[in-house]
Amino acid sequence: MARIKPSLETVNYLLENLDKFGISRISDLTYLDSSFKLFVYSAIRPSAKSLTSSMGKGITIEDAKCSALMESVETFYAEEVLPDVSNTSLKNIISSNNYFIRPDQISSFVSISEEFPIDWCWGTLLNLQKEVLIPHCFLSLDSNNVMNRLVGQNSNGLASGNSFEEALIYSFWELNERISVKNNKKSELLVDKKFSFCIDDNIECIFYLYESPFCIPVVGCQIRNKSPLDIGKIFAGYASHSNIYFAMERALFEAIQSKVGVISGVRDDITDELYVRASKKTELKESPRIERMLLNYALYEISVSEEFKNIKNILSQHKKDLAYYCYIQSEITVLKSFLVDI
Repeated sequence: MARIKPSLETVNYLLENLDKFGISRISDLTYLDSSFKLFVYSAIRPSAKSLTSSMGKGITIEDAKCSALMESVETFYAEEVLPDVSNTSLKNIISSNNYFIRPDQISSFVSISEEFPIDWCWGTLLNLQKEVLIPHCFLSLDSNNVMNRLVGQNSNGLASGNSFEEALIYSFWELNERISVKNNKKSELLVDKKFSFCIDDNIECIFYLYESPFCIPVVGCQIRNKSPLDIGKIFAGYASHSNIYFAMERALFEAIQSKVGVISGVRDDITDELYVRASKKTELKESPRIERMLLNYALYEISVSEEFKNIKNILSQHKKDLAYYCYIQSEITVLKSFLVDI
């Protein structure tokens, strides 16, 4: 899918506004592990209300910087979001005849009494084009807010782009990925030899194709360094994309970023066990190599507007809609979306 703007243009805009987002520095983590030929960067926000560091990766420096900065900006806006409707119970929302999303529609692990007053934000239903009330606690990443912590705040569906359409596509792909990986119905993928371009011979690599409810490719990738000097941990990455080739590429990049993040120690959410050398190193059965994957080249040049229309049609066919909330929509767009039944 062609992007709206080149990464360099987006990076220049973000670098001019670092103070606005509270980003103090951006660091090059690329050379912490020489097993990979992929650029990895981190963006640091010391005064963050959730994660202080965000990571990004890419095959160029500009792509990696853009990825790290945009992820940091996403988190910044999600930490600062304020409610549109305060201290109103679900019971009162129901009686108001507005469209709304119940907390248990977003998470089956959350149960909030209909009598209990909570905060809400006005979002929009994508296909129905109706305003919808979304519980604020599912949009906010402010860890100082007790309600956010009680419901188990997460960034599922949080995405950004250079336009609304671009951001919503990435948001939907992420939701599709999370659902598919959670369902865990997968099969092993044959791998094009091209996928050795950014990893050395010491790396074991395997790919899986996950069954998707929307028939959009979701790929998982696991990597492990065979070197006796390595801690022997398996690192994984997952990605969804309308083109399986790009889904594989993004999953591999996510796995590499995951390992570099652990080596760097910059992530706030890394557990101690990741730094313990594996007592029994599990070998990965590498995906078989083939000369060339059969790819749908028509998808290479698909525009953002075409992909956006495709997603709207897919949602309609599956009797689903996306309830989304825009945190910002100007030079960049940051939003979060939720799948709902219609």
